[in-house]
Amino acid sequence: MNLSRQAFPDQKISRSISLKNHCSAPRQAAEIKGIRSVVSGDPDILLAPDLEAGNMLAKQLSFLANADSAGLVLGARVPIILTSRADSVRSRIASCAVAVLAAHARKQKLEERSR
Repeated sequence: MNLSRQAFPDQKISRSISLKNHCSAPRQAAEIKGIRSVVSGDPDILLAPDLEAGNMLAKQLSFLANADSAGLVLGARVPIILTSRADSVRSRIASCAVAVLAAHARKQKLEERSR
């Protein structure tokens, strides 16, 4: 989580808690358990610590909640689009869009550093 806070210093980031506590509407599970988090019940993004956990999270959301997703691996010189054979066309296009945004942001950051 420290890396997340460093990468996104102006964002509200919650510690690792179960999916149920982050995504139950409106914050019911978290409130019952006494978990106080500004993002519980209304997260904009869910981050996974590694590829396996991210894959499990994406499949849970896709198959159990009919969610759309975008798969992207960060940390390489270029964004790596990561989709599943079972992904919808919408998810594949979303992955491409997020990759373009990530590449553009990286390019801008590199240009700023070179000034």
